[in-house]
Amino acid sequence: MSILDSDKLRKADKFFTDGQYQKADKIIRKAKGNSEQKLALALKVNFKLNKMAQGLAVAQQLTRLLGQTDKPLYHTSKEKWHRYRQYLEPYIPELEYFIQKYGYRVSD
Repeated sequence: MSILDSDKLRKADKFFTDGQYQKADKIIRKAKGNSEQKLALALKVNFKLNKMAQGLAVAQQLTRLLGQTDKPLYHTSKEKWHRYRQYLEPYIPELEYFIQKYGYRVSD
């Protein structure tokens, strides 16, 4: 490996250390040869980029899911809690605030 390529890899390693993985990847791809140093750095960068891509995919999925949580309750679903009334009965006084706030009916 030439001194020039070695300098490029040091620069790429610096970018990697600073969290600038795309820049590091670009420099590694341009460096000539297949030295152990280049391979090791390429593996580190690709691992980090893959982890970032996985994190982005999870974040996108969570964003879609969270977008559903701000939708209003279906009116048909609103009264289904009555099926569990016998279990909730002891807690109704404590839940009174939320019952009123969200417009639930306690009486049958």
